[in-house]
Amino acid sequence: MPEGEKLLSTTGILMAILNPEREGRLLLRQREEQSSLIPGKSFLGNWELPGGGARVPVGQVPYDYLLQEGLRELEEEVGIHLEVRGMPAMYSTLYAPARDHALVVPQVAIASPTKGKTRWASVEEMNQLARDYVPADIAKAQGLSEARGLVSGWGRRMHCACLAAMRHSPNQEFVLEARRTLDEIVRAW
Repeated sequence: MPEGEKLLSTTGILMAILNPEREGRLLLRQREEQSSLIPGKSFLGNWELPGGGARVPVGQVPYDYLLQEGLRELEEEVGIHLEVRGMPAMYSTLYAPARDHALVVPQVAIASPTKGKTRWASVEEMNQLARDYVPADIAKAQGLSEARGLVSGWGRRMHCACLAAMRHSPNQEFVLEARRTLDEIVRAW
């Protein structure tokens, strides 16, 4: 590597909003972007947590930087302005083929999205979305009008990130169901 050049890493930040006014359900957004970190893949129309990726120099990522990026993405994608004080929980998620690393930040908040297509999902609904996963490129090849389900499908990164966040839900039934589902996924690994 030439002197002065720094190795860059993609670090994603996913904001998991759990709304007590909606029984502790998790906010999902429908992806509007065609592009993806995976060459040749599009997740346009699939459901995911609000957030995005940051290209940052390896070893030089301040904790607060990623959180602020996540909050900026939350406002940009779904129109929710949220202030987070202190050091929130962050769960690491990896996607090896793209060498992509992401953090999911669960936050219990009363919030109403004002942008994009969104939905509030229970664990059962999220699990069904994960089972129903069909990415945009395959949906088109199958003659479907649009992509379906939760990005990456059952037991994959987005599904596990959502389940990890649901363990912070104010709804104890969701907490238990998320733990049971994660246990089932881990046993299958």
